[in-house]
Amino acid sequence: MEVAISCVKYDRIIGTYTSQPVHLACSNAIPCTNVDLIDIQLKPSFRGFHQAMCWHSYGNSQGPLFPSSIDSCLLRDRGYVKRIARYREHVCL
Repeated sequence: MEVAISCVKYDRIIGTYTSQPVHLACSNAIPCTNVDLIDIQLKPSFRGFHQAMCWHSYGNSQGPLFPSSIDSCLLRDRGYVKRIARYREHVCL
């Protein structure tokens, strides 16, 4: 079963990570839309930095963002993935 995720804001998250600073793995068929990553500052709890990973995730990011890979993680919303027509679904615009 695939779930549509939309209108989610991650704001002012400060702390550490162990494997990846961000991991948004959305469905190939139903991508995540309108995801905002704002003021996220994460440091590795062990040595070495890891890349943020976003899969089929659309939205915007706004600094400060650390590590910098968070800024390029989301695909920018180009308008064609805004609505997913489903019965009884709530969609933000």
